[in-house]
Amino acid sequence: MTIKKSFVYLFVTLSLLSSAFLGSPTQVHAQEWNDLSTDVDGDGLPNAVEEDGWYNAAGGPYVTDPLDADSDNDGLTDGREKLYDSNPLNDHSPGIYVEYEESFQTKEYFPWQLYGNQYIAIPYPLSPWGNDSLVVRRGTTFSVGGPADAVIEIDKSIGELTTLTPVRDHCAGRWNVYVPEDATVGIYTITVEDGSWSKSLNLYVIFELPTHMSDTFVDDLLYNDDPDNVKDEKAIHYAEHMEGQREYETDDYAWIPEDEWIYHGYAWQFDTSQYKDFIFEDHVMPAINGLDNTWDAANALGQRADENTCIAWPQYYSNAWCVLNPFACSGNYRNECTTVAALLAGFNRSAGIPARPMWTDWIHSTWDHSTEVWTKPEGGQEDWYVMRGYNSYEGPCTTPQTVEGYVALRSTSGWYAGGYGIYTVSEGWPESKANNWWSVNEDEYRMASWDFDKGAQIAKIVKYDWWETRFV
Repeated sequence: MTIKKSFVYLFVTLSLLSSAFLGSPTQVHAQEWNDLSTDVDGDGLPNAVEEDGWYNAAGGPYVTDPLDADSDNDGLTDGREKLYDSNPLNDHSPGIYVEYEESFQTKEYFPWQLYGNQYIAIPYPLSPWGNDSLVVRRGTTFSVGGPADAVIEIDKSIGELTTLTPVRDHCAGRWNVYVPEDATVGIYTITVEDGSWSKSLNLYVIFELPTHMSDTFVDDLLYNDDPDNVKDEKAIHYAEHMEGQREYETDDYAWIPEDEWIYHGYAWQFDTSQYKDFIFEDHVMPAINGLDNTWDAANALGQRADENTCIAWPQYYSNAWCVLNPFACSGNYRNECTTVAALLAGFNRSAGIPARPMWTDWIHSTWDHSTEVWTKPEGGQEDWYVMRGYNSYEGPCTTPQTVEGYVALRSTSGWYAGGYGIYTVSEGWPESKANNWWSVNEDEYRMASWDFDKGAQIAKIVKYDWWETRFV
């Protein structure tokens, strides 16, 4: 009999003795242990259900001990085993697991599997998106469960990674693992072994959420922790009006000053797919593996975007899948700066770095997109810095370009000094005002050329204040 079970039996015995001394002697023989509670061991399963046996997707009937919350001593209560479709009488089922905690702030990432209202990382994905993995941020402590007599190892994919040390918590029947706030991000493998038996989970460590920025900033430009709210998975960029109708002068609208003009355009949504495996696992984690700061990580992601895209204007795509697989979507390998900038914003957000597309007006003749990243250089100040996941137009290409053509991070100030201005979506942008590419129904905003003082760096957006103007 295990120690924990002895305590339960001791509690029941003491309760019965108490009833003998405090109650009527004629009632003692009628008092039974399961009269104390419908769920004596507190595992979420009624006593009668545990005694009669129950089923889940793993099989059954499982007759579990109503006096023992964890019948197989693997750290999961019998009620949790029922929920997660594992065998409560086999400590090798699920064998290794990590239950999600709200402090992780990663529930939107693809590995977490939802059972009822609980998320878990387990090695037997019953859903097509399960992948024997978990995602945590720096500064997180998480618990790994498995057989009581097993041993655990956390292996690094490369030597530069921070060493992570699991510590056994005998009360919980799990190992606690702390990821330091200044740790490297990257790819690990957690393995639990019991003799010749073993199970593993991939561990992905990403950057922590900013704590000194507003909730709206984090929710709109990085991560909102709500799988049903996809606003954080939309990169908003500029799309011009139809050719020949994009500029309007006083002949078109009397309120436009003589010799001035306005530029009509739209806010378009781009699906970043930043939490899906083909972005996160195939591109983001290999690029940032072993790095310890967002500046170097963003530059590595810029190079990754350049290596896997081909610039040959014009070719617009509305989602990251088509940008990375353009031949499957359009029959050629073309991409334009708009879509590469949006892809790179998604790459950064996937790694835990705030990012957004931005664009400039080259004196109302052409438009040009890049990516702004919230980061800081070594010894510098945290701010928006601009970069590109491409260098120049190359193509048409028959294969993805492999030469180094990205433009590394630098101060946004001065980048587009020859243009009329830099524009980008600000935090709090209204989702209702951003169009999908197939549905443009209204004039979303107007950019005006008057009231523009280049020396004083002053200009304005006429219609909506959620477009941030960044003149340099």
